[in-house]
Amino acid sequence: MLIDFLETPRGAFVTVTLIFLLWLVGGILMYNYFYILSPQAAGTFGDMFGVLTSLFSAFTVIGIFYTIRLQKKELNETRDELKRQTETLIKQSETSNKQNLNFILQRFESTLFNLISIYQDNVANYKEATGKMGKEVFAYSYGKIKSKINNQSGYGIDFIDGNYQTF
Repeated sequence: MLIDFLETPRGAFVTVTLIFLLWLVGGILMYNYFYILSPQAAGTFGDMFGVLTSLFSAFTVIGIFYTIRLQKKELNETRDELKRQTETLIKQSETSNKQNLNFILQRFESTLFNLISIYQDNVANYKEATGKMGKEVFAYSYGKIKSKINNQSGYGIDFIDGNYQTF
């Protein structure tokens, strides 16, 4: 709960204000108790904390290295996540392409079967003056054309069919 408060802008302001007040009060107390008595006593008192200054500096450097290490780890995790996302997008793209091809094939097949159905309907509804219907009309018309060609020249349909078969 305290951590949640400190992460808010108000909590950060309160924290900074408290640190500043502690620093100010500490400075005032040190000035009143040590420097007023004798400047040498204040210097001696300050020298007691020289080791702590070095220690805090070392902790700061260690903290910086730790932060760099964490950032490197986070960067590697982000890079791995981007690779996984890229692979997922590639798979989705391949799936989408397959779906598009299936859709195109289905549309082609549907059009083809519709054309075949229309053709069959046209053939079934075709009528000749002689009363023949459907496929019988084509057989009857073929026979009529064949006899006319055979009667007009010596090289008729039978000649062409025979040469075609031998070829």
